[in-house]
Amino acid sequence: MADSSITKSALGGALKKLVTEKPFEKISVGEICDLCSMNRKSFYYHFHDKYELVVWIFENEFIENVKGHKYGNIWEMMSVLCSYFYQNKSFYKKILQINGQNCFTDYFASMCKRNFVAKMSERLEGITITDKNVILYANFFVFSVYTWLTGNDQRDDVEFVKDIKNSVVFGAELAHFFTHDERKQINDSDITMKYRIIGK
Repeated sequence: MADSSITKSALGGALKKLVTEKPFEKISVGEICDLCSMNRKSFYYHFHDKYELVVWIFENEFIENVKGHKYGNIWEMMSVLCSYFYQNKSFYKKILQINGQNCFTDYFASMCKRNFVAKMSERLEGITITDKNVILYANFFVFSVYTWLTGNDQRDDVEFVKDIKNSVVFGAELAHFFTHDERKQINDSDITMKYRIIGK
């Protein structure tokens, strides 16, 4: 491992440890550096601030590990992502609650809109999703992940992804019905039974 990667990993590990001990906003760059026996100059050589370090942790632990992997469908990719979040729940439970400029939630939402949710239309069995709907689905997914990880939700990642999948497909079906025939009577129970099997 290159010296730069070793330094970044040490700083990332220090931040993850500190986050388990105190609120993120009370963690200083000095504390991060002290924990891994580095000076502040080393930190600022690699990162602008601790928010950028959080993004690096996510990209190093998740993005780098999935690059080049060809997923069978969007749901498989979502499963891998949610599995990562679930394994690191204690860290992201606090990170997702950070608000303000450069917060991780904004970065995550932007990533979803660019690289993740936009591909959902390929897997909804002929149901068309417009560009404007992509933003709605991205916001839905980000908010769902937020409430899942930060609340008292007891579902594991497998259960969570199954419920997300059912919700997206069900919503897309309803939108499809309304778009193509506003006069059509929608039988919610029939749609639910039809698409519930997809999540199994």
